[in-house]
Order: sequence, then C-alpha cells, then structure tokens
Amino acid sequence: MHSGRTKLGSSLLVMSIVGGAVIPPVMGAISDRHGLQLAYLAPLCCFVVVLWFARWSRAAAR
Repeated sequence: MHSGRTKLGSSLLVMSIVGGAVIPPVMGAISDRHGLQLAYLAPLCCFVVVLWFARWSRAAAR
C-alpha cells in the first residue's frame, strides 16, 4: 500500500473499531422504533463505506 494511503487506511481501521461500539446501540434504537428490518440499514451503511474505500484504493493504485 502506498504510504500516502496508509494514514487513511489506519484511520478507517480505528473508525471500524469505534463503529463496533457505536453501531449496535444505534441499530438497537432503530429496531425499537422502526423494526429490525430497517435497523439493518445501519451496518449496511458501514459496509458501503468499506466497499467505497476498497474500490477507491484499487483505482488509485492503477
């Protein structure tokens, strides 16, 4: 990995650890108010960010 993207990758790794502590309560709150099916949008958003970073990183490497 290019050193310029190492900082970004490590910051996303730290954010994923923090997200593991934040997303479950958010998901629970959404589930209590709107149902479990809608609550799964919270982790879906996280996976979309990971997918975006992977695609962006691969395109930048070319």
